[in-house]
Amino acid sequence: MTTSSDPSGAWKALSTAYDSVALLRKDLSDEKANATRGWPSFTSASTSKPSYGISGLIAIAGLTIGSIVAYISDSAIAWARHWLKLD
Repeated sequence: MTTSSDPSGAWKALSTAYDSVALLRKDLSDEKANATRGWPSFTSASTSKPSYGISGLIAIAGLTIGSIVAYISDSAIAWARHWLKLD
């Protein structure tokens, strides 16, 4: 905003700012329209059951392997303590 005493300069600056905002809004709406054009709608997918895919398989495998390693290490320590006759 200008600080001059000329009111027409202030109105001109305000008009320019308003035009800039209007142009940015138009550009944004055009970008939204171009971004959604040609892409399938994902709203119908929200009603179906979730699919975890390969990341779910990796998570289950990690939990399974982790629990097996924990069980084996616990058994190995118990065997070593028994063999060394530690109580």
